[in-house]
Amino acid sequence: MNQKAMPAGRQGFSAIGVILGIVALSFAISGTLYLYKYNKEASIPSSPVEWNFSVEQQVNFPEVSETTGLRNVLYHLGTLKTPEYNGGEILAIVWEEGYKGQGRWGIVRFIKLPNKIVFLKSQSFGLEESIKSIFEGYSYEDDYNFVIPGLETVKEIETGNFILKPMFNNLGKPAFAENLSDYQTIVYDRENIKILKDSQENFVRLLPDRSLDYYDLFTQNGDFIFTDGSQGKLDDYFCVYFERGFERGRVMPACVVQSQDVNAEDFIQIGLWRVASKQPIPIYLSNRNEDLTSLYDEYLTSFNQMIEREVSIYDLSDSDDIAAWEQGNAIRRTGGDFDGFEKDYFAEKRERLLKKRPPLSFQDFRKTKPFIYLDHPFGGGKIKLQLRDLTYYTAAEPIIYIYPEVKTEVAIEIEDSIKLIASDPPYKFAWHITAFPGSKLIDRSSGKKYDRLFWEGVTNLMFLPDRGWMIPKNEIEEFLLSTLPKYGLNAQETDDFIEAWLPFFHDSNYYLIGFFDTEETNRIAPLDIRPYPDTLIRVTMYSKPLNDPISIKSPILPKFVPKRNGFTIVEWGGLRR
Repeated sequence: MNQKAMPAGRQGFSAIGVILGIVALSFAISGTLYLYKYNKEASIPSSPVEWNFSVEQQVNFPEVSETTGLRNVLYHLGTLKTPEYNGGEILAIVWEEGYKGQGRWGIVRFIKLPNKIVFLKSQSFGLEESIKSIFEGYSYEDDYNFVIPGLETVKEIETGNFILKPMFNNLGKPAFAENLSDYQTIVYDRENIKILKDSQENFVRLLPDRSLDYYDLFTQNGDFIFTDGSQGKLDDYFCVYFERGFERGRVMPACVVQSQDVNAEDFIQIGLWRVASKQPIPIYLSNRNEDLTSLYDEYLTSFNQMIEREVSIYDLSDSDDIAAWEQGNAIRRTGGDFDGFEKDYFAEKRERLLKKRPPLSFQDFRKTKPFIYLDHPFGGGKIKLQLRDLTYYTAAEPIIYIYPEVKTEVAIEIEDSIKLIASDPPYKFAWHITAFPGSKLIDRSSGKKYDRLFWEGVTNLMFLPDRGWMIPKNEIEEFLLSTLPKYGLNAQETDDFIEAWLPFFHDSNYYLIGFFDTEETNRIAPLDIRPYPDTLIRVTMYSKPLNDPISIKSPILPKFVPKRNGFTIVEWGGLRR
């Protein structure tokens, strides 16, 4: 077939058309591939998980006996909508109490696929081997990297002058909110974190899978500005019933006065609590006298007990007591009325002591602000805090060295007003010791050898002195090395003291430190020693942690270092709240 030749111009257009056609086809193919990819990705919802919580069943682990009281619950949390493990069911098993009798608990999150179980190692805590006995016919795999979004623990949640911190490890407590009606919603923060409160006043954060992170409430460091012109810090107060052994600033449930027990007229505002960049909140004093009366009665009882102890003991470092002791011995030798003399002398001594150091009146006691109250951030209740300087103290780790000149039988009794909580050798109404020169001791009840005696006990309710040295944390060892000898401790006793106490000074930037001498220690924690030593040296340290230095008067050091003459007993220790 004959074909007519095409003009040159048309040949050019034809070439261009072919090129354009190829380009168009390329765009069409790439566009089709792009749309295919887009549509494939678009088929997965923006949320990576379709949450669908349900309690599946109770499960039993064959290797766990029924006597452990183990509670195992299998939960269905939702379905994954991610390219990895898409369509997999998210399950969790929680066990609580006594795993194999060891008091353990755990939570394991895992993905159930058609033929495989994938353990999510980064969001689990427990023993996965037990779970393998539940799902038969499945293969098992560990994934250390895959993380279900939204289940991370928030380390701190600020709410005004308070902070919520996780109570447990970074996986939270192994618990799920099976019934949301059991919880009260108390706050949403700006990041949509939902905080609930359970019936035991615990704060919990509800996670998307209905698991619960348990949180403690803490106060933030700040200043107290009182309307009477005085100032203070949160460190000056502590949670009333649970201070010892707990992190400072933690608000325990026992410190909370519930809203139903709070009436506005019962509290008067006495100042503001200021935390940096936060809105100041009020500080209150109770307007109900009965709220302070019981504590004041305890204070008076403790005060009178210390006065009576001081009255009844002849202090052989006091000139009046020495004269009375000698006069009393003379009366004994002549067969005179020693009991009448002692009664009269002790009555005069009590009068002198009370005139020199009278107890606080109720109004003055109230002015010390022994209790203050803060508004609870999650309701109408109040948080009750007690002044740190008025509390029961533990006379912690007092160590007694006995230095006789010759072998001596020694008996030492600790006054009944001290509640003994530890001792070595064991204290049985008294220590009966055979002491040799160089503080080599034998406990006569057991026959065991000792270098020193140890005891620990709870003292009376008392105020700390309003004097002390303000010492930075990193200078405390040097301070103790230079100061303790001025109170009479020798080099070995000073080293022993520092070894025992230095580890306690680690939490705060500064510490207020002071010491009670022999006379003051005898008043706080009297000992009955037979025979009474020629020289008695007792040193008791008190301290107070502070985040920032404060202005305070320094104590007056002893004018003379106590000299050791004859039979000597030395004791050092410290007060711990």
